[in-house]
Amino acid sequence: MLNIVTQLQPKYYTLINALNELPVYNGMPPATAQDSYIVIGDIVVAQQPGKGNFVQTASVFLDIVIKGQDMGYKEAERVAGRVMSVVHSDTVWNLADFNVMSTTLASKNRLAGMNPTDKVFRVLLRYEHDIAEK
Repeated sequence: MLNIVTQLQPKYYTLINALNELPVYNGMPPATAQDSYIVIGDIVVAQQPGKGNFVQTASVFLDIVIKGQDMGYKEAERVAGRVMSVVHSDTVWNLADFNVMSTTLASKNRLAGMNPTDKVFRVLLRYEHDIAEK
């Protein structure tokens, strides 16, 4: 069984970074990161039991972070909409060793800052993919 993360994570980065909306980071943003950014978070993979060709389900977590006094959920939702415009069921993945059989937006949640004075607005997207090795 091959590791899907090594091909799926760079593809997410390419798709989202091409939007030219916000900086995109794999994992934790650096301490020098701008106030607003997108994080490609955890990618959780599980093999489907009893399936041939090593079929896997991969969940990909995206965190859209908007910070600032004049910002709000409107901007976070706008950026989320742009991300959802490039990651959806019709996305062509073109991965070297895998066929992405399905892509589903499994959840979309808002998450406010820990403190009302933080002015941090986040939208969390979770995608699920069914993927088979070629």
